[in-house]
Amino acid sequence: MKFKSIEILGGGLAGLSLGLGLVRKGIPVTIYEAGKYPRHRVCGEFISGCDCSVLEKLGVSEFLWDAVPQKKVNYFLGDKTLRPFELPEYALGISRFTLDTRIAKAFVDSGGKLISEKRFNDEKPKEGKILAVGRPRKGKHWVGLKVHVENLSIQNDFEMHMGDLGYLGISRIETGQLNLCGLFQPRNIQEHGHQLLFGYLRACGLKDLIKRLESANFVENTFCVTAGVLDSKSSYFDASLRIGDAYACVPPFTGNGLAMALEGASLTLDPIVEYASNNISWSSAVRVSQKKLKARFRSKLFFSHTIHPLFLKPTLQSILATVLQSKLFSINAMYSILK
Repeated sequence: MKFKSIEILGGGLAGLSLGLGLVRKGIPVTIYEAGKYPRHRVCGEFISGCDCSVLEKLGVSEFLWDAVPQKKVNYFLGDKTLRPFELPEYALGISRFTLDTRIAKAFVDSGGKLISEKRFNDEKPKEGKILAVGRPRKGKHWVGLKVHVENLSIQNDFEMHMGDLGYLGISRIETGQLNLCGLFQPRNIQEHGHQLLFGYLRACGLKDLIKRLESANFVENTFCVTAGVLDSKSSYFDASLRIGDAYACVPPFTGNGLAMALEGASLTLDPIVEYASNNISWSSAVRVSQKKLKARFRSKLFFSHTIHPLFLKPTLQSILATVLQSKLFSINAMYSILK
């Protein structure tokens, strides 16, 4: 059988995973990626709420063999420690430097064509073209910062620190290092490297956290920064097929960004195979995929964006802290809604 070819714009986790799933079925796929591999990305590097069936379907479970299982979470409001929680299921900690590089290599080894350092700004709909690149450009921008550290002890597996108009997550990754990744309101801070992170933490009022970090060893070549818009828009009713951040951005506090990237790739895999096999039209493949994505992510996106302000604004954070401290609060219930 002669398959139709597929183009994927964006070689992040969503684009790479979908590309790998397609080429392993014999479908010719070209991925265009603006950056190169290996590289670090601003990311929590924390995969939460992703079913094993999704990983198996895409063929990426084999690349998570050394991911760090994580279940116990500690929340902090400013310099106050809140009660710890245990997730209903294990999350996985692995660096994007490692994971993306492994999948990219497998994609090429399986016959895929990967063109790196090639940027496309054309998002016009085209048959056989999938958008897996970029975030929304319109709306309020936030700053994302990420860096790996050594010689830092944390409580349990994962820490979430909430401050004034910003928050930071600390989690374990496969290298034995810790990944620090935060989201902040833009501020006029002139420092560079991890000192820029200190500047944002200081502006957020997280003085105790800064003291802890001062004795840590920062791996400066892992530091990266980005600015982006968090958009809850969960569907694009045109001829474009979008996955990953090109589809919608979930707030980082959920830990679901990587899971959404993988699930989005998994949900669109079958319709694209049907199109490439000449069984359905491109418009049908797009329509079926959009319907699946909307059904899976609509409630998650609505809920996460609704409660996101509770993690950012001091007055609302106090309410959140009270809720988290209450015996009536159920981490299982929150997890099931966000999963």
